[in-house]
Amino acid sequence: MMRRALDLAARGLYTATPNPRVGCVVTAKEEILGEGWHEQAGGPHAEVVALEKAGSRAAGATLANVNDSVAILQKNGARDVLLMHPDIDKKPSKRERP
Repeated sequence: MMRRALDLAARGLYTATPNPRVGCVVTAKEEILGEGWHEQAGGPHAEVVALEKAGSRAAGATLANVNDSVAILQKNGARDVLLMHPDIDKKPSKRERP
């Protein structure tokens, strides 16, 4: 799903500036429940669009959120975050969230 989120982020290449290009996919059991990208500066963020599309099905789902210029974030519920840069070949770090 991270690849899909990165592909979505690329859609904002010429319209999201000066904001970063961000894509987001909400999934549960490998099913896409909602997705979105930051379409234009001043518009809703990718996460908002994806979560609105997923609706109540987003509860307990996984959110893959990609900022194609900085980092990849994947959130499982509100507890785990995996961080890695798309251009760096190394293992992601895991951080516990409160």
